[in-house]
Amino acid sequence: MCGIIAFVGKEDGRKFVLEGLKKLDYRGYDSWGIAGVNNDELWHYKTTGLVKTELIGKESHIIIGHTRWCTHGKVTKENAHPHVSNDEKIAAVHNGIIDNYLELKEMLEKEGYKFYSDTDTEVIPNLISYYTNKNPEKNFIEGFKQTIKQLKGSFAIAALHEKTLAFARVNSPLLIGVAEGEIYIASDAAPFLEKTNKAVFLNEGDWGYYEKGNMYLFDKNEKPIEAKTEEIHWQYNEQGKNGYSHFMLKEIYEQVNTIVNAAAQPNIQNAKDEIKKFSEILLVGSGTSYNACLAGASFLSKKNIKAIPVLASEYQLHVPFFDKEKIMIIVSQSGETADLIEVVNEAKNAGMKIIGIINVPGSTLWRKSDILLGMNAGQEIGVASTKAYTSTLTIFSLLAGEKIDETELSKYTNEKIKEWHEQAKELIQKIKKDLFVIGKEEALSYAMETALKVKEISYIRAEGLAAGELKHGTLALIEEDVPVISIATKETRQDLINNALEIKSRGGFIIGIDSKTHPCYDYFISCKYPILSIIPGQLLAYELAISKGYNPDKPRNLAKSVTVK
Repeated sequence: MCGIIAFVGKEDGRKFVLEGLKKLDYRGYDSWGIAGVNNDELWHYKTTGLVKTELIGKESHIIIGHTRWCTHGKVTKENAHPHVSNDEKIAAVHNGIIDNYLELKEMLEKEGYKFYSDTDTEVIPNLISYYTNKNPEKNFIEGFKQTIKQLKGSFAIAALHEKTLAFARVNSPLLIGVAEGEIYIASDAAPFLEKTNKAVFLNEGDWGYYEKGNMYLFDKNEKPIEAKTEEIHWQYNEQGKNGYSHFMLKEIYEQVNTIVNAAAQPNIQNAKDEIKKFSEILLVGSGTSYNACLAGASFLSKKNIKAIPVLASEYQLHVPFFDKEKIMIIVSQSGETADLIEVVNEAKNAGMKIIGIINVPGSTLWRKSDILLGMNAGQEIGVASTKAYTSTLTIFSLLAGEKIDETELSKYTNEKIKEWHEQAKELIQKIKKDLFVIGKEEALSYAMETALKVKEISYIRAEGLAAGELKHGTLALIEEDVPVISIATKETRQDLINNALEIKSRGGFIIGIDSKTHPCYDYFISCKYPILSIIPGQLLAYELAISKGYNPDKPRNLAKSVTVK
């Protein structure tokens, strides 16, 4: 969830690393820092708040940087990265979680090491220092190698000492951009794509170092491996907000085009043919991606295809039933979702094939997929996912054999989106502290996703639930003027109207998202195509956030790429 960027080259790397941190800030962060070496002396700077690109520190040809999203310890300067060894010779940045850090910290304290932060990361530079000083040659690489053997958990690490940069990855993304006379270590490709589209993708457990103009790579068994470069066919979003107030709003409006892009799937028939070979499909995702899986399961089940939605963080319940007689469809915008990577590793161990609906080319889950169905949504900067969700719904519709007229869908979206936006501005006055959103079958997905968007960026308590579950508890919370959004499809309309009437009789305020109006609706939002019914909800969440003075692009406590469990 944090961001790593490192540079080694002939030029001063400060400008590149600081600008790289800005390009990584969409991942979510609360503090940041950089460290470099000048004449073999280490310098470092770290702070809380927004990344600034004014040059700091000393000219350095080897430099590391980091944006932190806190897991261990509060948001303070002391807890920010990079962390430095007690002798101030080694600096390290880290993404992930070190599960055994307390044990390692206790051992180092007995050896006289002192700690100044509440983080798990601070053990890393001190452990490297300990093992470096312990070996007869005082070799930094030997110290680094011994350190990564001791670490348990998940980590992507970049560490520097004098003129050497070392790096490693275990259950956390890290790749290497390669250009003439320079290398760039990063959590994803965004920081270095202006420099090069050639990258080395590290496999699980790979580690290495760059020293005196040469790069050395090793696998988890310390066997030397060749640095194979691949081209990245992806562009960093340089258009900025393109006239919109926020990236989120821009991305909501981009759905006019991204739905069309998602429908352009060269592998769709291959995926459909593969699905026919299996008796059961598991659809796995987290957050917005899981909500999309709920809709996907509804689409496929209606075509007599057994599809089971699985929440990635709770996949253990399904592991006993993983086998090669089933196929798995995974959904991830970032392609780096930690919970989902763990599921995929278990599934592959059981011999299962993986169909990946992924947005970021070259990401871990992109590379682990046997059949790829790209969301084709383009880079999504806003932390709260929007266009990736409708792209995924489009792909699931195609997998279920639905005929989609993407041109008509795009035209309709373009005609309606401004109308929906104006309605969202009107509705924010009705939503103060609680919101309920109900749906049935595929619209349960839309209800849950609408509620999630409202929670994520406006911090209003919102609950998405199956309409039929109202009578099993939630109806007790309905009182005068409590807002309830009812999302109806053609097949479920009568049931939703019945449920809406139950709410209305108890004083609830009914907002109907439907293809046609009904007297039970206190406020009506017209939507001809059900898979578009999330867009009014996205716009409502956006306007609620704006009305409260919140930045919808960077909701508190959340990150774009969830790379820790």
